Amino acid sequence: MINWNNFDSYIFDLDDTLINTTQAVQSGWEYALNKHSFRNDLSQEKKINLLKKLIKFFGSSSDNEYWHAFIFELSKTSIRYPNPIATALCETYRQGYWQELKVSSQILSFLQFLSLKKKPLILVTNGCLSFQIKKLQHTGLSTYFENSVFCSSQYQPDHQKPSPHMLIQVKMKYCVQKSIFIGNANSDIIAGNLAGMDTVLISENTQEQDLKLMEPTYTLCWNEILMSMKDK
Repeated sequence: MINWNNFDSYIFDLDDTLINTTQAVQSGWEYALNKHSFRNDLSQEKKINLLKKLIKFFGSSSDNEYWHAFIFELSKTSIRYPNPIATALCETYRQGYWQELKVSSQILSFLQFLSLKKKPLILVTNGCLSFQIKKLQHTGLSTYFENSVFCSSQYQPDHQKPSPHMLIQVKMKYCVQKSIFIGNANSDIIAGNLAGMDTVLISENTQEQDLKLMEPTYTLCWNEILMSMKDK
C-alpha cells in the first residue's frame, strides 16, 4: 500500500481521473439528441458512435465544430455554416454536459487529506487551458489547484502527454525530487515513467502491458486509494 508521506508532491491528471469527463460528454450527447428531433434513419446508438468518431478528430473543446460535422454526415450534403440545427444541438449538449460533470465526494476527501500535508498539489493535463480551468471552477477543484495547472496548450504540440515535458517542468518549478503522478490513461503512465516518477494507474483491474513504459508503479481503484489514507 502507498505511504503518501514518502512523496514531496502529488500530481494529477484531470479528465476521467478527478472528474467524470467521458460520462458527462455522453450524457450531454444523449440529452441533446433526445431534446431535438430530426428526420434520420440512424438509431440513437449509431448517432452516439458517430459522435465518438468525430470527437476524436476535433477534440472535446471543439464541440461546435464536431456538431456541425455530425449534421454534415447525417445530411450527406454540404451545409451552411453556421447551421442552426448543429448550433442548437451544441448549445443543448453543453447544458447536459455541465449538469453531469462532477467530482465525487471520495476524491474531494482524498485531496483534502493530501492538502493537509502542506506539499504541492499539481495538475498536469492535455487540452485547452481555458476549458480545463472552467472544469476546475465548475467542480470546485480550483481550490486545490490554484496556480498549479500545467496544460498542454501552454506548450508545443509535441509536449502533450505522453511526453514527459510538462512533468519535467513541474520538477524544475517546484524543486521536487520524489513525486507521484496519478492518472487513468497509458499516456499518463508513460509520461510519469519517462519523468522518473512513481505512477498510479486508476483502474479496477491490473492489466498486462505491451511496453515496460506503460507499467505503473501501482494500479489502484479509488476505493483502494481511500483505504491507503488510514494511518498515513
